[in-house]
Amino acid sequence: MILPRLGPPHSRSFGLDLARAIAITAVVVCHGAWKTGLADVLGPVVFFLGHQGVALFFVLSGYLIGRTFLASDSLAVFWMRRWCRTLPTYVVVVVLVTHFAPDAPAIVFEQLFSAHAVARFPIGWSLAVEEWFYLLFPAVFLLLNARLPARTALLAAALLFIAAATGARGILSLATERPWDTGYYQAPALRFDAPAFGLILAWAEQFKPQVWARLRAARATGWAAAAALLVAALIGLGIHDGVNGFCGNVLYFSAMSVAGGWLTVWLSAPRAAPPAWVAKPVQWTARISYPLYLTHLSVLDGWGGFRDGFGAAGGAAVMIAALVLVALTFHVAVEQPGLAARPWLEALMARRRAYP
Repeated sequence: MILPRLGPPHSRSFGLDLARAIAITAVVVCHGAWKTGLADVLGPVVFFLGHQGVALFFVLSGYLIGRTFLASDSLAVFWMRRWCRTLPTYVVVVVLVTHFAPDAPAIVFEQLFSAHAVARFPIGWSLAVEEWFYLLFPAVFLLLNARLPARTALLAAALLFIAAATGARGILSLATERPWDTGYYQAPALRFDAPAFGLILAWAEQFKPQVWARLRAARATGWAAAAALLVAALIGLGIHDGVNGFCGNVLYFSAMSVAGGWLTVWLSAPRAAPPAWVAKPVQWTARISYPLYLTHLSVLDGWGGFRDGFGAAGGAAVMIAALVLVALTFHVAVEQPGLAARPWLEALMARRRAYP
């Protein structure tokens, strides 16, 4: 399927690396506090950090999906580039975590249809959000593009996903009694609005460059991000206290997505390069963020052994080192070869299109 190639490829951005580093740090801190018992001391704020970190990942993913989609000239190239990035590491980690006996639902992302599929790989639900969005968004775009110009179809598809996910959460909240975690938070079909917000950012960057530039440069953008984070945090504190209702089941996710969007705009603004001692850790944290996300729960499960062997402080240091080492190993051994295969595969696909 041929796509209208609407934009050029993009180079790596320190601001987006910083956003990835913030997101993965928030998630690991949340789960680390939960595994070590520090959550009892730190309180509900640490859980909001984890929730917002995941939402920021979704928004970033939607933004990057949009940029990749706009720079692709065929669906095959778009899917190849995304899946070379995500699937090899995911499959290897799932096979190892499940001791070479992975559940089929975990491999095919059945979490979209059943929350029970997350049991043996708890964070798999969040990967299902992204992988299904890779599939469903282009399909919706192509249907709309049959009657609308490409730039209009792209925005309409994003708005449709936001309206559908938000509306579905609203209907379910008003008409049913569902557990908050598996019924809303870990329900991939109800979280598609977050990557769709990121898609709108990619649309604005490509088709409204002057507006995009003003937003990135405006001081008010940082304040908007802070205000959206505050609203989301206040709703999150209510959820932790057992006060869910419409705000917790519906608006909380929208607020986190909006906050993630403002953060992405603010962090992506061009700024003076930071010193190397700041830039290098941020860039490397961003580079290993995906394998770190996939593997961190398995490493954190070993906290008891780390603590018993090295004491609380020493165990924490060893555990942090293990988190980095395991993620770096998967990055070098699995993720990088997958990324390196993309130019070769894209050239092969171009030759096949030229000589059918």
